[in-house]
Amino acid sequence: FYSFLTLSVSRFISISSTPNFIQQFNSIQSKRTQM
Repeated sequence: FYSFLTLSVSRFISISSTPNFIQQFNSIQSKRTQM
């Protein structure tokens, strides 16, 4: 779980500068809800 968390954080940082930020954030939220 920890590695998954660090992966999402690094991906979040890399994506936060792109226009798809909100869409990716929504997908992460849905994945977290499924967990």
